[in-house]
Amino acid sequence: MVVPVRHVGDFTKLTDDELLEIHQDVRRAVQALTETMHPQGFNVGINLGEAGGAGIRDHLHYHVVPRWNGDTN
Repeated sequence: MVVPVRHVGDFTKLTDDELLEIHQDVRRAVQALTETMHPQGFNVGINLGEAGGAGIRDHLHYHVVPRWNGDTN
């Protein structure tokens, strides 16, 4: 998971600097997982809001999930 430094649950409330930083962190996570686990792909996503599957109110984070051909969800 990649989490912004500031506790925020509304994606639209992230500043431009925060958006840049979190996307740079996602890139670093993908690079590190690629180097160590050699996946064939990734799922990268954000769950926003309770109905969207975000389990903690007023909190957002990115999932970075390595994937391989033939794996299951």
